[in-house]
Amino acid sequence: MTLAVALLLGCESRCELDPALRELAGPGATSCGRVPLGGDQSAAHRCAVESLRAGRAFWVQWQRQGIDSEVWAGLARAPDGTGYSYLWDGDPSGGSNAGATAQRSRCTRLEVATVDGIEQVVCEGGGPLETVCGR
Repeated sequence: MTLAVALLLGCESRCELDPALRELAGPGATSCGRVPLGGDQSAAHRCAVESLRAGRAFWVQWQRQGIDSEVWAGLARAPDGTGYSYLWDGDPSGGSNAGATAQRSRCTRLEVATVDGIEQVVCEGGGPLETVCGR
């Protein structure tokens, strides 16, 4: 009995951002990269802008500065043109190890804008947040 419980607990799925972005963007989508905190985001932004302008599905993610946990943000464009903004938090409980969560918001539209002197894709008019995985 103990072995069965341990096996069931060990099979609990992990909440990760990569699979959610890839699934929405689809198998033929362009991966524009995963940029760690402090990394150069210019190539990732350039890839996303080029993909959007060409009407291609894509996904991109970058790490954000969290207060007490690891935080990642991402954008994905599906083959039908639908865009979503994602937010992944490694422990939204503030350090009590409650587990990671990922949420997304459907964009009214994805568009190119210049932010801090860098041309990038932004999510305009995000809808309500929905949980992708986690608590």
